[in-house]
Amino acid sequence: MPPKPLVLYHAGCADGFSAAWVVHQLGIDADFRPVDYEHGPPDASGRDVMIFDFAYPREALLAMKERAASLIVLDHHKTHAEVLSDLPFCRFDMNKSGGQMAWEYFKNGEPPPWLVAYTEDRDLWRWALPHSREVNAALRSYPRKFDVWDDLAKRDVLELMTEGKAIARYEDQLVRTLVRLAREIELDGHKVLAVNTSALLSEVAGKLAEGRPFGVAWFTRADGKRSVALRSREGGIDVSEVAKRHGGGGHRNASGFIAEAKDFDY
Repeated sequence: MPPKPLVLYHAGCADGFSAAWVVHQLGIDADFRPVDYEHGPPDASGRDVMIFDFAYPREALLAMKERAASLIVLDHHKTHAEVLSDLPFCRFDMNKSGGQMAWEYFKNGEPPPWLVAYTEDRDLWRWALPHSREVNAALRSYPRKFDVWDDLAKRDVLELMTEGKAIARYEDQLVRTLVRLAREIELDGHKVLAVNTSALLSEVAGKLAEGRPFGVAWFTRADGKRSVALRSREGGIDVSEVAKRHGGGGHRNASGFIAEAKDFDY
């Protein structure tokens, strides 16, 4: 019996999980593994491998392609596309989320489940869908588990909107509180506002970006390293370029990097 397909998806990310859930929801019996940038790829020998919302360095992907029965990478990170888009097994679309790309890969032409659509709306920071703030706030209050999302998919999205109203109101208040704690730092020659928080990184850094080149939210991990989130607004700078200089990456308006404490000593 051939081994199960191997599905690798961006760990700690709603969009990465939504892509994995698409595969699960379609009934594909696969081995699902969340992955991150600090650990190398698993053994892919003889397996059909799908990678969503994530990409390993070029050399690692080429080595994986040699060992795997097949390999497809569906991603939307600008910094990955810049160095991997020439590889025939890599597909990039910066205008779609990883979950949407996964859905279109398997079900092109059919509308995605609301879970995928609303996750994309936040991941791309569009906020274009009705009551997206409230729906996404409610969605984030649930565990990222397949059985939980299976149950959520059966519910009306308006139920999540109702659930999320109080959560979104609390998040707004928390963001206002955290923003007041920010102080000015200089990063890569830019004077920006930064705050130390592990809560609502995107929302806080995005608020700090108002009237500045970008905003910064960061926290110290259990291993002592700093996890740094960078967010910019329309008209702000391309924060993926800042992140790249510190060994990270991401999107034009949303990127991040991991740094030793001595290298990010604020």
